[in-house]
Amino acid sequence: ERRIQALGAALSALQAHGAELHVVSFADRELVVRALAVLGALHFFCDRIVGWQELGAVAWSKGAYIQELMESRSWSREEVLFVDDQEKNVISA
Repeated sequence: ERRIQALGAALSALQAHGAELHVVSFADRELVVRALAVLGALHFFCDRIVGWQELGAVAWSKGAYIQELMESRSWSREEVLFVDDQEKNVISA
């Protein structure tokens, strides 16, 4: 419970400072949506949730998707924070 509250506080602080929060996952988008809803965090992400189907193919990297997102939003590398639980995904970004 305390970890969930801390996550909510962190996401609230990021949003309050103008961060645009996204989820890019190799999981099914609907699974991610349900998990965020259970945590009470879905409203932070709205329609900015991408699952493996939206990536176009399982082989397509998160890094490539994030790069495309950065270009479409005119974000520099200094304006993006990418967090992942797998080192290979962080390296590819």
